[in-house]
Amino acid sequence: MISNSHERRDDIDPVLKEELGSIYTDVPGFEEAFFGGVEDLEKAGTAVFHRFIEGDDPLYRETAGWRDWPQSAEEKQVLDWLVTKVERFYEIATENVFAPKNHRKVLGWPQQPLQGSTAARKLDIGFLPSLESADKSTLWSHILVIGELKRNPKMDTASSAWRDLGRYAREVFAAQDTRRYVLGFTLCGPILRLWEFDRIGAIASTPFDVNKDPVRFIISMLGFLQMDSDQLGYDPTILTSSEGYRYVQIVRDGQPERLILEE
Repeated sequence: MISNSHERRDDIDPVLKEELGSIYTDVPGFEEAFFGGVEDLEKAGTAVFHRFIEGDDPLYRETAGWRDWPQSAEEKQVLDWLVTKVERFYEIATENVFAPKNHRKVLGWPQQPLQGSTAARKLDIGFLPSLESADKSTLWSHILVIGELKRNPKMDTASSAWRDLGRYAREVFAAQDTRRYVLGFTLCGPILRLWEFDRIGAIASTPFDVNKDPVRFIISMLGFLQMDSDQLGYDPTILTSSEGYRYVQIVRDGQPERLILEE
């Protein structure tokens, strides 16, 4: 159970409040609530971190952070860095702890609008099933996790990064009617914040610096890759048959029965 923080953003202007709903930030227990059910997540995160601090010239040092972190924090450079890191995190995790099961990948494609929306809206970064190709056919209906990048840590605000991420969430809800909530993150400079949007508002974790809290960063990214569909916010009562139609499973007079949902 998540306890709402007292950090509700009452300074959001009326237009943004109408668009995003109620927003609570610095919510305690965020990661435990959403990542707590992912098996062996902390173990995998620790194993990955140890790989990066090995050797005479490690990729991570406590005094300096990630050796290859782009100091200018230009969005394109951070995007390339993040995609590479997340892919490497999962590669190490599946070698040591995880059994690869979800076949997901990171989409870093900020210059090309995603399909399936009335507005030409671009997504900075996201997670999607690896069976979906990251090309012009990528749809909002494919997106599992949303992300927004900003160069400046000061843009971790309602009128900037939060607003943009909220608009991505709205696109996902419009394209995926079985989503109860959508998870995502903002990365403003090195400051990462985790988010959950539902259809009436949003909550967010406390912010942290990926260069100062590497294990938390690794665990967050691995969590997005390893969560099942229920943990990602999909309605578990709505199923899809091998023929592609959606249905709800019920029991009538002691016998299982499918109620087919019309499109």
